[in-house]
Amino acid sequence: MDKGQNTVPVLVWRGSRLIKSIESDPSVVLLEALRKAGLEVPSNCQSGTCGTCMMTLKNGAVTHPDPLPAGIDENWIEEGAFLACVAKPESPIEIDLRPPI
Repeated sequence: MDKGQNTVPVLVWRGSRLIKSIESDPSVVLLEALRKAGLEVPSNCQSGTCGTCMMTLKNGAVTHPDPLPAGIDENWIEEGAFLACVAKPESPIEIDLRPPI
């Protein structure tokens, strides 16, 4: 994806290790952007029901569908969780591939 397009930077971490820096289209769910960048991300339902793709938002903001799907709730979001299959970046973000559990 060209950086000249409407994209936002995404820093991808696994714990304290920076894995990759990518540019993501804010209209595309993060799961798709991460896979396009060559990262293997576990997922199952791809609709927010199962929670398999739960990750941690370290910095920045993502959009969540309204109403929230069954795989996440407000308490998890307050802990920094998001589901990559339904969340989209609103701003430059840093994410940890590991869930906040």
